[in-house]
Parts: sequence; structure tokens; C-alpha cells
Amino acid sequence: VGPGHGRKSSPDDVMRHVAAAWNVKVSDLKGERRHRSVALPRQIAMHLCRQVLKMSYPEIGERFGGRDHTTAMNACRKVASIMETDADIAASIESLRRTLEA
Repeated sequence: VGPGHGRKSSPDDVMRHVAAAWNVKVSDLKGERRHRSVALPRQIAMHLCRQVLKMSYPEIGERFGGRDHTTAMNACRKVASIMETDADIAASIESLRRTLEA
């Protein structure tokens, strides 16, 4: 099977990869905790669900513990702005994106 014909990543794949990369639990990404150590990876996972999986904001909110779609919108906006100012985080997210798109 050539490139682009691989198994499509799922929201669970995104959460697993992000959780591993940021050393948090998948349950934390879906949970209520708002501590920065969990909030940023959660926002990144939401961003990747939007970018890689082309999920709608309501779908993303639903997958992350039944959050409101505006939470997903804000997460994507915030991650985009972080990526403009933090090259390390941008590189990590890019690397995850390539892994998920492979």
C-alpha cells in the first residue's frame, strides 16, 4: 500500500501520541483537570484532531470529555499562536502531525 493509503489515524491515536509525547495520561486529556501540565497537551491534541483528522469543533469537544465546541475553537487558536512564538513546541507538534499523517 503506497503513501496516503495507510490506516487513518483516529482521535484515540492522536490522544495516545500526545499523551506519550507530553508524559500525561490519555484519561487526563479527557478529564476535568485544568493544570497547565495537562491543559497544553489537551489543547495540542484538539489542534491535531482539527488539523489531521479534519474533525468539527463540536466533535472534538465531545471526544475530550464532552466539552463545549468553543473550548475546542479556543484550543486550536491558542495552539496556533503558541506555534508562532515557541519553535520547540512547534517542532514537537509538527513531528506528531507527520507521525499521525503517515
